[in-house]
Amino acid sequence: MLVVIDCTSAIRRMSLRARRMRDVAHRPLEQAAADGARTAAATTAWKDQTGRTRASIQPFQGPGLSKAGFKARRAAAFLEAGTGRYGQRGRDYIITPKNGKYLHFRVAGHWVFASHVVHPGIKPTHFMQNAGEQVRPRFVAACVRAVQQLVAHP
Repeated sequence: MLVVIDCTSAIRRMSLRARRMRDVAHRPLEQAAADGARTAAATTAWKDQTGRTRASIQPFQGPGLSKAGFKARRAAAFLEAGTGRYGQRGRDYIITPKNGKYLHFRVAGHWVFASHVVHPGIKPTHFMQNAGEQVRPRFVAACVRAVQQLVAHP
């Protein structure tokens, strides 16, 4: 899963001054990306089992420092967008055993054995999108400040 806020278009026409603009915008973009990653990781939208998905949410800076955001492992995409009847396919799906004849799992403290399970899916949490929306004003402000500084002090 990847959330990206891109200010490349703001600097595309200023190629000679782009390096200076990126230098001005670098730190605020980096801080906003880190805040977005912390916000997304702090969500209570799902219950951790291993903590790997939450731990995988990391800030990043794209090429040329004109993009910044946060990303997470592939499993986050399923939490973000939902699966089964709540996801793109819009229908329940069947889970079958990989090894052996039966699935076995606990329900209300009792072990259940089944040859297959019809799973309705996971409801979308939109935790990455929500975190992106919370830090978007900081991303935009960093890009605008960089452009204003370049225009004011060429």
